[in-house]
Amino acid sequence: MLRTSPLLQAGLTVRLHNEKLIISPKEKLTEATRLYIKEFKNEIINELTPLSLNTVSKVWLAKIATILNVPSDFLIKHAFIDKYDLTELIQVNPLLVANSIKTNPRWTAIAKPKHEAEQMAVIEDVTEPMEHVKANPCFNSFIDHLMRSKGSCCYAPAHRYCGIGQALKTAYEDGYNTS
Repeated sequence: MLRTSPLLQAGLTVRLHNEKLIISPKEKLTEATRLYIKEFKNEIINELTPLSLNTVSKVWLAKIATILNVPSDFLIKHAFIDKYDLTELIQVNPLLVANSIKTNPRWTAIAKPKHEAEQMAVIEDVTEPMEHVKANPCFNSFIDHLMRSKGSCCYAPAHRYCGIGQALKTAYEDGYNTS
């Protein structure tokens, strides 16, 4: 239960100014309300304190945002992660948290369509024609030779080639460097 709820239901305005609790109007403060505020003052202040991220929380949140391919503030803005998650779940693997967020029905309703629209907008902004890549016929011959030999005469990871393999590799690299 939020500790500010009874105060708001009583018609009071609760805010924080320079880490001091300000409650108005004073006319509506009763003795019971004053005792309640005195008892739960720290919890009320914690509720009203804006979300402040330390470095570890920022990194953890950034990892989750990267996995989900959205900005970090998007997760907080749409309440997929709140300030309590940033303290309680900090030891949990970000991949597990991201998968948990993906199972939330609001994720498909809010995050996915907007994010796809953003990607589409970026793709549509390309105005210059793309440069055509010239095919190198030596590449296909070189790869074909490597696949047929299967390590018997040529083994690319060890830079070991037979005479034909070396000639094809040289022709491929020369063709690649000139085009």
